[in-house]
Amino acid sequence: MKKIFLLLAMTLALNVVAQNAVGDWMYHPSFVGDKLKSVVEGCQWVYYLSDNDLFRLDKSTEENESLSKVNELSDMSIANIYYNSDKDYLVVVYNNSNIDVILSDGAVVNMPEIKDAILSTSRKINDLTFAPDLMYLATDFGYVVIDDKKMVVKESHQYGKA
Repeated sequence: MKKIFLLLAMTLALNVVAQNAVGDWMYHPSFVGDKLKSVVEGCQWVYYLSDNDLFRLDKSTEENESLSKVNELSDMSIANIYYNSDKDYLVVVYNNSNIDVILSDGAVVNMPEIKDAILSTSRKINDLTFAPDLMYLATDFGYVVIDDKKMVVKESHQYGKA
């Protein structure tokens, strides 16, 4: 009996993996409380941005999770976050003007149109506000209107100034 138990214990020990497979990355963000930039509360999650790292707290389970390019998001270096309380989604704006929209079910929609636009001026997104079925983005070149039902750019206007 002891031999079977010992053999079973050794077999289980062989299945334990101490490190990631080659090519896999593990991200270890650190939360720094004095670097807290923004906190928004949604229906299911509380999102907070700390020193360009985005975290979310599940209100029902109190589980804390880091969101990054490794697991959910499509870019790095987050500039700001904005929350639409009417439709329960979060907009993540990056320093390079890329945009992610995190929907209420946790799905992420990437909107790289401003980042990929061919412009001779800055594409920086300065602010964002919501209207029924629309997002208005104030940029360094003018403004952009996004249809949040289809998650597409509806119109944009270039004025050559912020």
